[in-house]
Amino acid sequence: MAPEHRAPSGESLRDFQSRVQRALERLIAEPVVGRLIVVVHSGVIDAAIRWAFGLGPDDPWTTEVARGHASITELHPWPRGRRLVGAPRHTWLIRLGDVSHLSPDAVTGS
Repeated sequence: MAPEHRAPSGESLRDFQSRVQRALERLIAEPVVGRLIVVVHSGVIDAAIRWAFGLGPDDPWTTEVARGHASITELHPWPRGRRLVGAPRHTWLIRLGDVSHLSPDAVTGS
């Protein structure tokens, strides 16, 4: 979809991606000790994955990620990159849509 796509009475994909990106950048600007857990809906996970892979608000939304309800997606970002030279940010995608913590009969959605 085009970044300017907008649901009726909603924000555009560009605006949504920008909002999620700003929130993620604020979260990693001052790292916490231990793990940071953020509970969100699937659209935010899609936007977070786009951000992790360096796709910005003006890039078309050409992928969607299938996830079950109550799944776990884990990212490990380095705000200043892993090396002294190169990309300003590097993010590992550790797991995506993991439902292994649920019993098989509890897995729904995707």
